[in-house]
Amino acid sequence: MTSITDRCSSELILTSDCSGKNCSANLWDPVTGSLRHQYRAADKSHTGALGQATLQPLRDSYVIGADVQKSLLYAWPVNSQVMVPNARFVTPGRVTALAASPDGAVIVAAIGDTVCVWTTCNGELVRSFTKHYQPVTRLVFNADGTCFASGGEDGLIFVWLLSRVANEAEFEPLSEFNYHSKTVTDLYFGKLNASNRLYSVSLDQSCRVYDIWKNQMLLGLVFDEQLTTVTCDLMENNLFVGDIKGVVEKFNLREPPRSIEYHVSLGEKFVYKGHEASITALSASNDCITLLTGSKDCMVHMWDIASCQILLTLKHQAPVVSAFFTQDCRNFNDPKFKPRFNICPLKKTATTEGPVEIEGDLDYTDGSEFLTLSSSIDDNVNTSSIQAKINKIEIENLKRKLENCKAELEKEKAKSKEVGKTNKNILKNAVNVLFDNDAPKAKKAKKTQNNK
Repeated sequence: MTSITDRCSSELILTSDCSGKNCSANLWDPVTGSLRHQYRAADKSHTGALGQATLQPLRDSYVIGADVQKSLLYAWPVNSQVMVPNARFVTPGRVTALAASPDGAVIVAAIGDTVCVWTTCNGELVRSFTKHYQPVTRLVFNADGTCFASGGEDGLIFVWLLSRVANEAEFEPLSEFNYHSKTVTDLYFGKLNASNRLYSVSLDQSCRVYDIWKNQMLLGLVFDEQLTTVTCDLMENNLFVGDIKGVVEKFNLREPPRSIEYHVSLGEKFVYKGHEASITALSASNDCITLLTGSKDCMVHMWDIASCQILLTLKHQAPVVSAFFTQDCRNFNDPKFKPRFNICPLKKTATTEGPVEIEGDLDYTDGSEFLTLSSSIDDNVNTSSIQAKINKIEIENLKRKLENCKAELEKEKAKSKEVGKTNKNILKNAVNVLFDNDAPKAKKAKKTQNNK
């Protein structure tokens, strides 16, 4: 087992609990366990307590979170304890789920069963829509920001292309899954395979893996307890799930079962036992050797994945609602650092006329709009790098279309082959029938000739 000083050197830990006492969120050093920074509410009228899994980094410039009771979002520059001045982020209702795109351009929040999408540079409400029948419990973006997923108390999961949501008056989800029979408690997007794998857990005791582009469930794992959280290591070799009893279990994805539906037996589990209440947060470090867990027992533990031993414990004053590793950038410690882009107060109604181009668009129509929005977010962004991203996305899209065409071609070949076999059999049968009919005549003619 490697020492604690040899790991997590490029990462920090962000946590929050549901009390809001003294601060809304904490920034920790995973090597020493020391508190590096605290993020506080602006005044005493707000406790600053954040909702479940609503603490989010906004690129390398801000930290945001949603109030657990009020219709408010909080935003702090990463190097400041004080919230963004002269800006009030009021939402149409209490936020039940929150996610930010990797580039910081978009914030997606759930208000009950309604999903709202804002652009951070101007606070525009790009779209507000409802698809779930009950409140949304989780929102999560994929690694490149092209799409996000929503899961709800109705057990449904939808995956949304950001380009469709922003640009089309009427749109449908990229994919939808209804394999859970109870509340979806957590979602996680994998970082490999062009971000096409989505993981979900539910109170129905199951964890499921999906391919979002094929709209297909790849694997369904059933455990012995109700599940609350899910994550994977960076290489997606190991799957981690947390349950309501405070136990975290590891499942080896390198040796998946042969059947799609599989009940995980006790002997196959790598178990992490150290919490006394339900698991509320899971996060794996980038080096794939350290696991972070948060719980309602007010504790955050950092584990060595291989040995299942606790390396570090961070005590909180109330049940933990968020805990995850985040990249250690110099902005956290630079008192002179100014955010690379401004975030504006959120508008409650949509005022944008026409389509809005957002980074991550797979089927965009106007690159100039895209570049305009990106430059307004970050003046230092190199347009050539943006064009490279667009080209990469186009190539991925063309590859998928080519794969679909190949699949259709194979189907047509298979059909043609079957038709050919059928025609061949028909011809063979016809020849046999003719032969059977003509054989007696030929035999009689031959006999007559011999008699002569």
